Amino acid sequence: MGGRCAVPVAVAVWLGILAGRGSTPMAAVSCLAAALPCAWLAARAPARVGTAALLLALGLAAAARGGLSRAALDHGAAALGDDEPPRWLHARVVEHPLREGGEPLAIATLTRACGPLAAGTRVRLRLPAGCDAEIGDDVDALARLERPPGRRNPGGISSREIAATSGVAVQGQARFAAVRHATGIHAAARATVSRWRRAIERSFARSLDPEAREIVTPLVDGDRSALPPTLGAHLKAAGLTHLLALSGLHVVWLAGLVRGGAAALGRGVRGRAVAGAAWPSSIWGSRDRSRR
Repeated sequence: MGGRCAVPVAVAVWLGILAGRGSTPMAAVSCLAAALPCAWLAARAPARVGTAALLLALGLAAAARGGLSRAALDHGAAALGDDEPPRWLHARVVEHPLREGGEPLAIATLTRACGPLAAGTRVRLRLPAGCDAEIGDDVDALARLERPPGRRNPGGISSREIAATSGVAVQGQARFAAVRHATGIHAAARATVSRWRRAIERSFARSLDPEAREIVTPLVDGDRSALPPTLGAHLKAAGLTHLLALSGLHVVWLAGLVRGGAAALGRGVRGRAVAGAAWPSSIWGSRDRSRR
């Protein structure tokens, strides 16, 4: 029941964000102002009217969010020219750098203003080879920045739209990077999930041949930086690119099906937990045996 009740809320938010894309900042502010009386009405009106007012308030707030987020991305980044000189930037890595391609590819947030870019702007940086920056680390880099390119061919993919889904406003190539390892609370991710992720990558490097690694690594941790263009084209032609785009999410979904099957057979919490944990291991084990 609770899941079905959440569907109208999700639909209202999704439609609001979709409607707000491309709107002017003034229109987004107007939507936000209109959402406030709707929220007030939702708290005081009868159930049916209150529900409708609540959904309308969520839709208007989502429209404001969609419009203002795009304005925030374009602010500052629009001032970058086509041939920008290298700039010194100071940023903090906020996502796990992708290392399969040789040169780490990281998403970082500026901790100081850099030219027309304000502090807090998200940047996708290709770091020098061998750079050991991890999530939470601070990086001082000399980089040439540019806006992600838009759609070059009709019906093609817009790199700018893809970057916007991650909140990335600009991208760049770092010629030099000095890393200051995180301390305190910011070091928690480096000491845990980053260490586990690199251990998995080292295990793949030891156990898999290059052809198997090209497929397994994107499936498990989403790192497609070393995916050959030919293999990517074959997957796209076969309609299987979505497997890499979902990364490990489909594994979780199928593990959920296995857990549901165990529950249907009358297994308890322990049985469902064992089934859900054993399924991915059995998949990778069967692949390894077939490879050998």
